[in-house]
Amino acid sequence: MVNAWRARAWSSHDASPLTISSRSLSRTPCSSWALRCFLWLCLCCTVRSESNPAGSGRGLLQRQKFLAGQFHHLGAPTLAGLDNAIYRSGRVRFRPLGSTCGEPGSSVMDAAVQPPCVGNICNGPASRVGDLAVWEDVRVVRVGVYQLCWCRPTLTCQLLNTCCGEDADFGEAAGEVEVVGPGWILVSPVLGQGFRFELVYPEALPGSQVLLRLRQEGPCGLPRDAAEVRASLLRGDGNVEDEELPLATPLDQAASLNFTGDFSDRYVAYLYRHLTYTVCWCAQYCFKHEDGSINEEAFGAEVGLFYPRGPDTENMAPQYAVAGVSFALYVQGDRLSVKDRVLVPESSTLCGDPDTGHALAFRSYICGRGQSSCIATPANGPPTSFEDMADMVGESGLSFQRGGWEPVQIDSPGTYRICWCVDDTWDPVKLESHGYCGSGFQYGVEAGLVIVQGAVGDQEFPCSAFQPCQFEVHSELPFDAEDQILMLARHVSCFVRELWDF
Repeated sequence: MVNAWRARAWSSHDASPLTISSRSLSRTPCSSWALRCFLWLCLCCTVRSESNPAGSGRGLLQRQKFLAGQFHHLGAPTLAGLDNAIYRSGRVRFRPLGSTCGEPGSSVMDAAVQPPCVGNICNGPASRVGDLAVWEDVRVVRVGVYQLCWCRPTLTCQLLNTCCGEDADFGEAAGEVEVVGPGWILVSPVLGQGFRFELVYPEALPGSQVLLRLRQEGPCGLPRDAAEVRASLLRGDGNVEDEELPLATPLDQAASLNFTGDFSDRYVAYLYRHLTYTVCWCAQYCFKHEDGSINEEAFGAEVGLFYPRGPDTENMAPQYAVAGVSFALYVQGDRLSVKDRVLVPESSTLCGDPDTGHALAFRSYICGRGQSSCIATPANGPPTSFEDMADMVGESGLSFQRGGWEPVQIDSPGTYRICWCVDDTWDPVKLESHGYCGSGFQYGVEAGLVIVQGAVGDQEFPCSAFQPCQFEVHSELPFDAEDQILMLARHVSCFVRELWDF
């Protein structure tokens, strides 16, 4: 069961007597001058209402509408009485709705403006149209309503270079910006398992898309490297299982209307690293015109977070073992259970490949070394032990555990991966399963490494028949007086049970 919380972060369009939308104007062929003129005409309109009687002029607080993550022009009617010599010394700040301009923190730009100071928004207006201050290419990445606080410059502070240095300087309310997009979602899924999530809007937005990125790698709207792209898989709900789609809704298809009366897009995602993921959203211009590839800069809106649960894929130290000697294989993480399964392929095989399986050197049966009989390796089934690790906590807030499989054995030195899968169909009472973890591609989560040391397994020593022969055995580990070797014909396995009956 996936736990999901969805908050519709839409505000009422009736909160202000005048709504200005630059959604259809941003990034359009029209000149920036024409855009400024449009903003000026809109902002100069006189709207009669009880809270804003005719002739109140700047008492009217405008609300402009942005699409989350998209670049827009910002206009603020703040320049009345300021001549061209000093108006660029003024500053504006985005603040959370409900803030009082001039209170502590007013001089700090809200972190939702990304990249920081984008469109030169931290500095003075780029230009003016009458009393309208204009900034170009401003982007806000989180849905919500923001208060604009203006610092009005004076000739004295300009000459002394002391304008807008204090919170109290930003004491003039300059309108609001409503940033629209899907409601915020928070999901804590299990690594490697497909889970569904839904983005909800109050209106259809054909062609909107999402992608996932690792939060510690940077904000939405920046390019991802190959390793980050491999860290997740995303597809539209209803597509075939093996079709990898970094994006979902087709450009010519609107979102479906759900039972609440809102529009929504549904997706299926797979996560493979125990890190926090940011859900990045693009409303329009999601593809590059020249080649149709993903325009990652357009995915600037942050609309949710994923906190996966499962094996610790980042901090698990390599486990060391000796070739041919039994040891305990461990996986640590949160939400581990008897439904966990592992495969141990060679390092040349990636977890989640179709041919992922136990390496040839991984023993299916373990014999000798004091065993009364050969036993099947427990690594083909559930963990044999669990240990709490209360000092370690994952991104989802759950304490870590350590699950173990013992004994296991690997014959040849080398580096091996631990690939993890969870079989939710496993019945620990009936000891039955529907085989969810029956294919290599289902083991897509790398839960650690095993480094096996010992005598090199592919050594050859030329000797002549019936003649004394001297040879040296090379090993990564030092020899001691109790080490022994046994020479057998090539067709006889070193782990035939009868060899240990002496």
